[in-house]
Amino acid sequence: MNLLDMNALWVASAAFATLLVILAVLGVVAVVVGRHRPSLVNALAADQTLLVRRQELADIEEKIRSEQARYAEAEKKASEVAWLEERLSNLNAEINTLEPRRTEILDAQSRLEAVTAEFGDMVRETTRAKHELEGLEAAIERGQRLQAEGDAMELRMTGLKNELETIQKERDDAIHLKRQVSEIREQVDEFTEAVTRKQGVLASLEDRENVALESLGKTLEDATGAEKRLLELRDELTEARQERTSLKEVRQEIEELRDRRESLVAHNAVLERRIEDMGGEVEGGSKSDPLEDLKEMPSALEPLLKAAFQPSSNDDRTESAYLRRAKTAIAASGLQYHDRTIRAFHTALKIAQEAPMTVLSGISGTGKTQLPRRYAEGMGMGFLPMPVQPRWDSPQDMLGFYNFIEKKYKATELARAMWQLNGRGETEHSSILKDRMLLVLLDEMNLARVEYYFSEFLSRLEMRPSLKEADDREKRRNAEILIEVPGQAPIHLFPGHNLLFSGTMNEDESTQALSDKVLDRGNMLRFPAPKKLYEATVTTISSIEISPISRSVWNSWHREITQLPEIDQGRRLVSDLADRMKRLERPFGHRVGQAMLAYAANYPAHDGQHGGNLLDAIADQVEMRMLPKLRGLELDSARDNLGSLADHVKDELKDELLAEAIEESIVASEDTGRFAWRGLTR
Repeated sequence: MNLLDMNALWVASAAFATLLVILAVLGVVAVVVGRHRPSLVNALAADQTLLVRRQELADIEEKIRSEQARYAEAEKKASEVAWLEERLSNLNAEINTLEPRRTEILDAQSRLEAVTAEFGDMVRETTRAKHELEGLEAAIERGQRLQAEGDAMELRMTGLKNELETIQKERDDAIHLKRQVSEIREQVDEFTEAVTRKQGVLASLEDRENVALESLGKTLEDATGAEKRLLELRDELTEARQERTSLKEVRQEIEELRDRRESLVAHNAVLERRIEDMGGEVEGGSKSDPLEDLKEMPSALEPLLKAAFQPSSNDDRTESAYLRRAKTAIAASGLQYHDRTIRAFHTALKIAQEAPMTVLSGISGTGKTQLPRRYAEGMGMGFLPMPVQPRWDSPQDMLGFYNFIEKKYKATELARAMWQLNGRGETEHSSILKDRMLLVLLDEMNLARVEYYFSEFLSRLEMRPSLKEADDREKRRNAEILIEVPGQAPIHLFPGHNLLFSGTMNEDESTQALSDKVLDRGNMLRFPAPKKLYEATVTTISSIEISPISRSVWNSWHREITQLPEIDQGRRLVSDLADRMKRLERPFGHRVGQAMLAYAANYPAHDGQHGGNLLDAIADQVEMRMLPKLRGLELDSARDNLGSLADHVKDELKDELLAEAIEESIVASEDTGRFAWRGLTR
């Protein structure tokens, strides 16, 4: 029996019990009334009691009705409870079915609550980090602007400092000369003033002597006074005569100085006539050639004229053959370079049309000078070393100058070589040297500002016409360098494609840093400290048959960018590097992008043939072009992008050694807080 049935039974029992009580009461009342009817008092009391009992009966009936209503309501509730119990039974069955899922849902709900709480923390942390990042980005942007302005001001200050040093030196020389002239003028003025003063004193003394004589004649009457005055006048006269003697000596010194000046003027006139005569008559009565020094054969080209250097008809003129000979010559000199380093240097020289300068930098004693020398020797090129001097500041230091005293042009070895390579030498040599190659090495090129003495060459080398149009006089006119010689038409020297430029630079406090202008127009190989020291083993190379390489053979190895098999992939890789350099605040333009693709197109394989590894070539360009431009970057702001570049080199370009070298450079730059590329030893 359920709870509702028990409640209904209890209500019915209560109602029945109440009814029995009422009937019992009525029976009792009837008995009492029958027994006590004769007594009026008792009747009245009984009547009063009856009224009370009736009221109680009415109350009981009201309660019975109320209980009946509650019973009806209870039955209604019991019906609803029965429906609810049935629904509860169904739900319990369903709950029993879903109980396993409930456990999973509770677990999931717990995890969701935990994740929601964690997500809320992350949202709050992200919001806070976002605000901090926005502040840092604003600060970085301000810092980068200030750094760019500082770099520009530093470069300008460096240039102004060099100009100021030059001006100060000239000013000091001018001040020294001016001081000498002033001293001479002061001496002359002093002598003139002394002469004038002494002449005035002499005239005054003569006047005083005359006056004294006259006074002496007038005062003879007073002997005592006259004698005293006479003694005074004699003393004054003696003093005047002494001064006149000194004045005569001064006059004599002035006359001697005048005679000496006239003698020097006459001697100078004689020297000027002799200088004029030096430019005039020579043996046989003919005048000397002012370009005689320029037309001399430079020693760097003399080996290319020997019979042993004449190419034979059965020479292997392939790029691989010449490259093997170059490697043999380098190894024979005791140098040890990785094959990839030699190929990188070779390729950098091959694309001189797109990047005219190849720079070898690093610490002293790593073979930076010997590599170009032995490479040229193995290739059969002429080699011209030019040690750069700290005072170099104009193109004249490269080519020479006109000496107005000797009336001759004083040429450098480079100017003489260009004269011969332009085909202006003697008839029997002209056709030979015009087809030869010359490698020029600017040794320790950053001892002076490269932009000062090499700027004209850079401009002319960039304006050279293509290989096919190089012999067209009209098209190469803008690339020609003019040499002015008084009394003659300007000399035009063309830096042809048979003239290659490389340079070495040490890194110490006495050197100048290369500007972006020079870096964008060349390739830089950096030689760090070797990982392992070794003893050089030099062997003879006399057994190596070396024949000179001709300009036509060298030019035949050059490939256009469109000949790169993986041109689309190459462009994508270069574009990606351009984006990364933008993020590093060191962007590059079309010139650098084209030069990088040209390097990839001309990069040889291990055997010297075309079709080298594209990824190796692009990795070389990261090392030779990108990393040198990143010097001075603040690590705090560039660390992530530098690390991303290292990851890109490792994952995309497959060069783990270069990636490790970048990471090592980042760590090594921690002390200064600014990035410095340390180089790579393969």
